[in-house]
Amino acid sequence: MIRVIEFFFAPERAWQKIVAANRGGIWAVFAALLPCMLVGAGIEAFGLIKAGDKHGEFGHITRISQELVIRYELTHIVLAFVSVMLSAWVLHAIGLTFDVRCGFSKTLATIAYASAPIFLMWAPDGIPALPTWICWAVGAAITMSLLYHGVAQLMQPEQTKGFGLYLISMVLITVFTGLSHFIAIEVLHGRFFTKLPL
Repeated sequence: MIRVIEFFFAPERAWQKIVAANRGGIWAVFAALLPCMLVGAGIEAFGLIKAGDKHGEFGHITRISQELVIRYELTHIVLAFVSVMLSAWVLHAIGLTFDVRCGFSKTLATIAYASAPIFLMWAPDGIPALPTWICWAVGAAITMSLLYHGVAQLMQPEQTKGFGLYLISMVLITVFTGLSHFIAIEVLHGRFFTKLPL
């Protein structure tokens, strides 16, 4: 999680430290990704329970039950985790066609570290005045900038193939996390998974 915070101030140096530490994807998931998800979801849940959320065309703030917030946050975490794993798996498969043989572990580490800001941006999403898609877009924009150095330093493709992999990684993480965020919002608004017990 310390590396993720360092990304906001010195991203290139943070990637260099990650490369020097030479830890794999499992480490990235447990040391960076899951803590960011849990911190972001915890703060967001607290805000939703205390302040409520905007609903309807006119943005009326309504109270949300604790049960619904828990269902929403669990859905958010599970789908976000699946998004990261799916993005890493597809990027690795595409990387093999580019003849980039860095291994799935390094691809997963690249995606896990770079996408962590998306999940940290769940925290301000608990403020009713902030539109949820603005919070997601800010996190996605930070992720896109982090992927530029991450793909180059961790996956180490040839220079001619690196930019293509970077663009693909951007599209993958944006589409998958955007879709997971959309489904989670539908759960919060009572449109999906309304019958699931906790």
